[in-house]
Amino acid sequence: EVESILMRHPAIAQVAVVGIPDADKGEIIKACVVLKAGHIAEPAAISAWSREHMANYKVPRQVEIMTSLPSTGAGKVLRRLLK
Repeated sequence: EVESILMRHPAIAQVAVVGIPDADKGEIIKACVVLKAGHIAEPAAISAWSREHMANYKVPRQVEIMTSLPSTGAGKVLRRLLK
């Protein structure tokens, strides 16, 4: 659900969401995003946009801008590499 909401962001071309370990909460949400060509967005701006469009507990606590997402030959995202 978090991925589908983030895909509505005007600057995001691809997104993958993973859980990463956190000392306090056990696990937090990290969003790895690839921006559309010609678009610029800072992680803080994507987080702020997320707060406006989804419940607080769904908002990614970390946002990483990437040039591409690691994937298999068939195009499936390799989420274990994103952690």
